[in-house]
Amino acid sequence: MSVSSIAQTTRYRITLDIEALQDFDPGNIDWVKLFELRSKESCQAYVENLSEESPVTAFIYTKNDTW
Repeated sequence: MSVSSIAQTTRYRITLDIEALQDFDPGNIDWVKLFELRSKESCQAYVENLSEESPVTAFIYTKNDTW
């Protein structure tokens, strides 16, 4: 008897607190490439500039283009 397995996704939350020079732009990070995400995997990134008087938050949603 053959048992077929169905791949299921798992959600993770990863928090990074980065202190970098002013030329660093986390909005330009290719999260799919960085984490080597495959088809049907995606990434949501919330980028908050904590050095600003009123922190600016950016939402970045990326998905693998091979869907």
